[in-house]
Amino acid sequence: MSKHYDLTLEQPVSVWNKELSLPIRELFKNLGKAAISGVFADSKGMYENLVEAGSVMGFADKPAHAAWVLVFKSLQNTLYMLVPDYQELFASKLKDKELEQLSHNIEEQISQIPLGLTVDFFTHPERLPLFEHIKPAILYWLESLGMRTQDAAGFFVRLQQSFALALHKEWNENRAGYLCIAQQLDNPFAQASKIEQRWQLYNAWLQEQVNQRMFAEAFSLSQVYVKLNAFYKVNAGDDEEFAEYGRANKYQKQVVDLHNEIQQWVINFDKTCPVRVISGGPGSGKSSFAKMFAAHMVKLRSDIKVVFIPLHYFDPSDDLIHSVERYVELDTYLPVNPLNKEYKTQRVLLIFDGLDELAMQGKLAAETANHFVEEVLNKVARFNDAGYQWQALITGRDMAIQSVTSKLRGLQQQLHVLPYFVEQRDEGVRDKKEYIDPNKLLEQDLRDVWWQNYGRAKGIDYQGLPESLAIEQLQPITQEPLLNYLVALSFERGEINFNDTITLNQIYQDLLDAVYERQWDEHGSHKQARDIEKRHFIRVLEEIALAVWHGNGRVASIAKIQQQCEASRVTQYLDVFQESTKSGISRLLTAFYFRQSEQLDGQDKTFEFTHKSFGEYLIARRITREVKLITDEMKRNIEDPDTGYDQISALERWAKLCGPTPLDKYVFGFLVDEISLQDDDRVRSWQSCFANLFSHTLRKSMPVEKLGLGKFLDMAKYARNAEVALLAVHHGCALLTRVVTNFNFEDDTCFLLWFNRTIGYGDKDDIVPVQCLSYIHFSHTILRLSDFAIGNFFGSDISSADFYKSELDHAVLVNVDASTSGFSEASLCFANCSHSNFQRADLESANFLESHFVSSDLSFADLSFALVVRSNFSNAKLVSANFLEASLKDAKLINVDAKHASFNQADLGQADLTNANLTGADLTGANLKGAILKNTILVNVDLSEVDLEGVDLSEAILELPESESSE
Repeated sequence: MSKHYDLTLEQPVSVWNKELSLPIRELFKNLGKAAISGVFADSKGMYENLVEAGSVMGFADKPAHAAWVLVFKSLQNTLYMLVPDYQELFASKLKDKELEQLSHNIEEQISQIPLGLTVDFFTHPERLPLFEHIKPAILYWLESLGMRTQDAAGFFVRLQQSFALALHKEWNENRAGYLCIAQQLDNPFAQASKIEQRWQLYNAWLQEQVNQRMFAEAFSLSQVYVKLNAFYKVNAGDDEEFAEYGRANKYQKQVVDLHNEIQQWVINFDKTCPVRVISGGPGSGKSSFAKMFAAHMVKLRSDIKVVFIPLHYFDPSDDLIHSVERYVELDTYLPVNPLNKEYKTQRVLLIFDGLDELAMQGKLAAETANHFVEEVLNKVARFNDAGYQWQALITGRDMAIQSVTSKLRGLQQQLHVLPYFVEQRDEGVRDKKEYIDPNKLLEQDLRDVWWQNYGRAKGIDYQGLPESLAIEQLQPITQEPLLNYLVALSFERGEINFNDTITLNQIYQDLLDAVYERQWDEHGSHKQARDIEKRHFIRVLEEIALAVWHGNGRVASIAKIQQQCEASRVTQYLDVFQESTKSGISRLLTAFYFRQSEQLDGQDKTFEFTHKSFGEYLIARRITREVKLITDEMKRNIEDPDTGYDQISALERWAKLCGPTPLDKYVFGFLVDEISLQDDDRVRSWQSCFANLFSHTLRKSMPVEKLGLGKFLDMAKYARNAEVALLAVHHGCALLTRVVTNFNFEDDTCFLLWFNRTIGYGDKDDIVPVQCLSYIHFSHTILRLSDFAIGNFFGSDISSADFYKSELDHAVLVNVDASTSGFSEASLCFANCSHSNFQRADLESANFLESHFVSSDLSFADLSFALVVRSNFSNAKLVSANFLEASLKDAKLINVDAKHASFNQADLGQADLTNANLTGADLTGANLKGAILKNTILVNVDLSEVDLEGVDLSEAILELPESESSE
């Protein structure tokens, strides 16, 4: 080949390789051996020796030679990176002679493949025509090594995409030797600065992130990803339906295509809105979107420098520029800090993923998030004032984002991720106006799109969400991206029944079983020399989760995990686990739960959650394990005082487990569900045991002095967290047993003092304490002037309890005994008080805006001066209830029994009294304009003092038929 050889002209690989003789056969032979044996320790040395002959030095006048070396080494690097990553998918047991023949065959096939470089070779290396020709040969090689056809196809897709990253790495490492190629192709890449070429390397790395294997699958995120919808809030304006009574939901939700919305925001730079945040629950697709969008933007706009920063790797303690500087220093691919004035980067897009990952435990979580967002807002605004065009996109869980909303100027700055499916309800004005969706985005069920993508990636013909999964009870799971994927995995296994009682805990357990079982080959023997029993493996995972939970919430060092396992006496299992990790088993065993992180704790390697909810599930399992142990050991101690745990030793052990970190709502949810899966009799014993322990702490406090903490604040924190966890366990048990517990409070203020102290030492967003008030005997307890908003009193006895002026908005008071209780001047907006007994309760001047009293008994209750607008009393008993001057506008009083009730001066405008019985009721001065009086019984009701203008009595029953009246 002469130096004038046209690189764009396709010639067989054998021609390109004629003078160089790069060892194609040896490459595939060595990788094949490693794939079959599962041992890659020596293959790297073999592979590096292969390219010795391919040194690019001396090829300045031979661009064709340099081009073939670049292509070969890039392909080689890519294969070496990918083959170990797919290790467990190679099921063949080829013998040496068979492998030799396979390597010869693949060399023969590749040698005949035509190769030519296009002019956009450096900007789009994945478009190299070589890939079209080499695909059959690579698929043949992979399938010969035992990989399934569909998995081989997924491997090749990633090979093509990852080639770009390998090529840019090889170019940057040996740039001088390869310049002749770009010059020969007359490509601007040759004139690009070294820093610019390193940015192209980083861009290739960003695209590689979405092409990596998704958990233990052969396919990647990019193959199954579905573009999400989102909404931002808009003011409801002057609409009376939203403005009246100062209703909380005074906003409507503007639906947008999240990808298009953010793309337009980036492209059409607006100095007044340089920062936007995206919020969503766990598994809602925030991080997947952030990765996909970053990969998309570097393709779309090379002039915009995109920097993707997972916030659990980021130190926000310093100012933004220095913090990014430190992050860049530790990043392998980022060339420079684009915020540094020295580089004068005009267009920058910073993507900060995971605001909740900044969360230091306790009250510092909100402070850290607030400080970070304020710093981003200030720095970006400052540099934009100087003529730059910098933008920042921040993602995080809902609670983390809520803590910083006060920093945001406009409603459009915050986008809320919507699930794959949003049910459109038609009932009521409020629901009809909830979403503004001019493009009808919500009409498409994105679950169907995802399942179609998933089917293509797996080689299964899914037309959409399988019919057996398209049931209402599964909607909360299948509508969320991550959970929908987990459902798909379990669905294919066919081991669990997807019915209306399925929990996420069962799906995670099934996946844990599946991942472990996949370690065995078809003959039932383990691939590794040393194996670990499943129960021991799960136990190690639980201890890792616990170490992470007690640490910073995301990662834990090997040393801390070792310390945790020593404390739990499972070190021998950890040793086997670590040995398995070294031998490559971690891909399957930890794919869904943990992975070794690139982040270091000092010089110590760390483990991290692949997704936080996996860790939260394992933490809940670990707590449940402790509940069983403590209950069993306390029972032993009762039978024989020389064995087991007494109350003090049990509480000391509990404080060590649950004291360092407060339960958040996510771990709490998994804990409740994990308890619900246990045997009823066992849970009854747990409830009794933990009720006794909680009673002890109320009387004598948690024995945290035995933990050697030293500082009072630490002791108070441990006590508070452990006590809340005790109550959480009781709550989970009681939901199953439905047994009301009497804690035998020392006096009527005992619990309130504990509750207020608990709230005082907790984070302001901590909802767990108020969610654990179910099935408790609160009779005659003083609970006044306190914040029980969103509290869950389900099934509790609150008879004669005093809630004077307390906040109970959105609270659950279903199936409660609230007879003779006091709620005067309390706020119960949007509360659910259905199926409960409120006989003779004092509800004077209380606010029940849009609350529910369906099928409740409020006989003789006092609701005088109460605000009961839009509340639902359907099928309630209101006999002799007092609604003096109460506002019941738009209330539902369908089928109520309100005989002899007093509605003196009450506002019943637009109220629905269909089939209501108001026999003998007092309607003096009441407003009935617009009220629905269909089949409403108004017998023995004096209407002379009622303004009947605009009142339709045509369908009301004003007197009973003679036959009924005589009876």
